[in-house]
This record gives sequence, C-alpha cells and structure tokens, in this order.
Amino acid sequence: MSYQSEDWLIRESHKFPLLTAAQEIQLARQVQAWLAIRDKTDLTKRERAIVRKGRRAYETFFLANIRLVASAAGRVIRISGCLTFEDLMQEGMIGLERAIVKFDHTRGYKFSTYAFNWIRQSINRAISRHSRLIRLPDNCTVYIKAAKEFTAAYELKHGCKPSLEQMAAHCNITPHTLRAYMMHTMEVMSLDQRLSGSTPHGDERSTYLELIQAPETDESLQVEL
Repeated sequence: MSYQSEDWLIRESHKFPLLTAAQEIQLARQVQAWLAIRDKTDLTKRERAIVRKGRRAYETFFLANIRLVASAAGRVIRISGCLTFEDLMQEGMIGLERAIVKFDHTRGYKFSTYAFNWIRQSINRAISRHSRLIRLPDNCTVYIKAAKEFTAAYELKHGCKPSLEQMAAHCNITPHTLRAYMMHTMEVMSLDQRLSGSTPHGDERSTYLELIQAPETDESLQVEL
C-alpha cells in the first residue's frame, strides 16, 4: 500500500470508526479472496470485482487500525534510541500490513489482538537494527526491556537492586546470556566526539581522542636505523 505522511494517515484514520467483530470477518474474507487471485494475469469480470472489493477492504482494515500502530509506537518511544516516533510508526505500519495479509478470521480472535503482536514485533526489530551500533539479536531487546522493568519493580519493593541471577530467572535465560546482553547496552561513544565543556585537560574544542595519553615508548625496543 502506498501511503503519504504519518500525520496525514493519523488524521485520516480518525475518519474511520473502530471495526466490529462482524466487520472484521467480512473484510478478512474479502481480503483473502483478493489475495488468492492477486497474481493472476487473465481475470474474469467476476474476479476483477473481487480484486476491487478486496483492495477496498484492505485499505479500510489498514486505516481503521492506524491508531493501534500509534499506541504501540508510543509505548516504546523511550527506548527507541535514535528512532523518532515517525520512524516507529513507519515500521509499525509494515507490521500492520503483514497482519492484514496473515489474519485468519476462522480462529475466533480479534484482529486488534493479532495485529498488535505483528506491529510490536516489527517495531522491536527496527529498534534492534537501528538504535545501536552493535547489532544484537532481535529478541535481545525484549530481554533487556524485561530485565529493566523487573529491576525497577524490585527496587521499588525491596529498596535494592536484584542480582544478575534473579534478573536472568525472571527473563528465563541464563545469567551468562543476560550479562552478555547487558554489556552491549552501554552507550558507544566516538573518540572523535567533541567535549561538551571545558576541563582541566582541554576545552570544548578538544575531542576525547586528544585527551588519551599516548603510550610511553620503550627505548629498549627501538631499532637504530
């Protein structure tokens, strides 16, 4: 689906009321009927009508659930790193499109419940790809978020931080794996980054690289030419 800016989509989505369960089933049937013949080249008159109806159903499904994407994006904006809300919306819409294609109405659950998982997965993958210089597995972000939430709740209740073993048990992974994940959550800093203020060793024009002391030369290892 080709869409314009996220702001336009959010404004446009409010024109579409939330779908009822019966409407979701009807739209899902129309979308699946369209997808079943989407790749055919020689369509009959009846099939062309199915394609037109399926495309309209797809767009209705999409616009009626943009608010779901905005909700999912708003929940993770604090841990999105360099990604803006618009970036998260874009990634969430990719997940929404995938959910519309994959939705099976015969299983009896609501589309919003099914789609939210696809939207959240798409957003989390984007955060994992773009918010860090060091590439981490897609599920790493989920474990780190769970460990941080557990730590905050534990501190509030007990007045101290939990041990690594307790956090790992909560996340259902080994302490060794969690330690490796947590090590890579530390901020990566460029040595060419300039100082934000003056220091005894330099001014705001200095870089971190310029403040690193050069190793002393061992004269005994020098070779006279």
